[in-house]
Amino acid sequence: MKKEQKQITAALEQDFCKLIVILAARSGKNKVTWKELEQETGFTRQALSKKEAIVKAYKEANQSSNILEDIGRRAEETQSKLDKIKEENIKLKKLLADYDETFVRWFANATSRGMSIEELEAPLPHSMKTKARLKDLKK
Repeated sequence: MKKEQKQITAALEQDFCKLIVILAARSGKNKVTWKELEQETGFTRQALSKKEAIVKAYKEANQSSNILEDIGRRAEETQSKLDKIKEENIKLKKLLADYDETFVRWFANATSRGMSIEELEAPLPHSMKTKARLKDLKK
């Protein structure tokens, strides 16, 4: 007595493609395995992999999971960088506020001792090394 073999019809093929998407969505990592498909459909991997649409749906489901993992990893990296930049921004704002406070204090002290704004804005004199180098260049 021969055992009756089941065939994968076009309707079953479409159902299996939908099933692949559902199984991938159910799993935590958006992946599906051939073993899961075998258990759900009752067909072997070889029988399922003969149908191009099923293989294509399988590959797309597993590929999309890789893309989602990559996007998730990039999002975490970007969030980490953003957090670091925010921390640095806070530190720099504090430093700038400290510099502003120091400038106001120095300016008040300098003007109270009779220095004019022109004297405060005058360029710094050259160092002894720079003066010597400039003399050598003029010769």
